[in-house]
Amino acid sequence: YTVGTPGGASVSADKMNVLYIGVANPITVASGKGWDKTKVSMEGGNLSGSNGKYTATVSTPGTAHVVVNMEGSSPARFPFRVKYLPPAAAGIGPNLQQDGAMPAASFRAMGGIRAALVGSEFDANYTVVSYTLIGSGPGFNPTAFANNTGGFWAGPAKAIADRAVPGSMMVFSNIVVKGPDGRDVKASNSTVAIRCM
Repeated sequence: YTVGTPGGASVSADKMNVLYIGVANPITVASGKGWDKTKVSMEGGNLSGSNGKYTATVSTPGTAHVVVNMEGSSPARFPFRVKYLPPAAAGIGPNLQQDGAMPAASFRAMGGIRAALVGSEFDANYTVVSYTLIGSGPGFNPTAFANNTGGFWAGPAKAIADRAVPGSMMVFSNIVVKGPDGRDVKASNSTVAIRCM
């Protein structure tokens, strides 16, 4: 996504056409006058870097502007939308398995669930804040459930996870995650459902 002016300046967000809150947004600026005659600043955020390669950080949804001031030209203001990162997906294991089958021993060894952005160019860190774990089927009569704080299961949730045997159905629901913007939000997937085998 690149915006230019007839005077020779252009600004592009290196990863997409918006700036996201809580992460470092790389930006490339081109100047037709050379860097000794160009000043770059930002309205609605912070900008660091030099000579065409910058990092923008923003904190409030709306619009931010990168301002390019080339000697002998009027300042050019380049608008960018500012948004929160999309909700992360939650899942089991390094591949964020969200459904399907898994050996019961492997499930028990996972120790919890994790969250990450799926299909994003940003390496944004997410943590699981809380969830409800439900165990049903073999090993559970009646169905058992427990609320858990944090991504690793503990206390009653760990007791449920430890009871998983072949045929057990383990369902995580009400999953809340926290991203680099500091907000607690629901995961993009409403449940993680694993059938133990």
